Amino acid sequence: MMIDTNRDAATPGRPARHRLSRRVRVVLLFGVAMLVSDTLFASGTLVPEPGSDSYRFVSHYRITIDVPVSTVWKHLVDVGAWMYEFDMTLESGVPGEVGEIRRLYSGQEFLVQITKVVPNEMLAISNLPSTFNGEYSTGVSVITLNESNGGTVVDLTMSRRYEWRGEGENPMQARRASAEFNASTDATWGRFLERLRSLCEGT
Repeated sequence: MMIDTNRDAATPGRPARHRLSRRVRVVLLFGVAMLVSDTLFASGTLVPEPGSDSYRFVSHYRITIDVPVSTVWKHLVDVGAWMYEFDMTLESGVPGEVGEIRRLYSGQEFLVQITKVVPNEMLAISNLPSTFNGEYSTGVSVITLNESNGGTVVDLTMSRRYEWRGEGENPMQARRASAEFNASTDATWGRFLERLRSLCEGT
């Protein structure tokens, strides 16, 4: 699921609770890693493809939720409930099942599709090919659940490939490599995962 949080998304809803203390940032070559809170970790890496106008951006997020895997799964597959700042209009398919397609941004041809469901273990979501501001993009997200001391560790990995089809230099690549972009993206997914945790823990 290749999601650009700097598009014109819907106005954010009620913010989820945040625990943003102990913020640590480590700048890597083309990458950023961050301990956002005691239980939320985020990292992002931009990798140019030599000799081409393409690059990849890989993000990883991890959160620990203090309920069993089966409880997390029930809320995880209801993707519209926790990715609450996106449009998430159901375009086709059955919610929570392979083939479900949702529109992320109102008025834009940016669609994501559930491509793999392993109950209580893994959810895979792909973005259907799209072009935005001169960039053609594809991508996939894999979300895994693992039991840990009676709770659940949620790992979300998004791998996205961008190909520049516009004229001149690609301003989007420099934008995604910036600290500001990474901070904005991390904040968005932090809110989403905190919302997932809130739904699961009933807080």
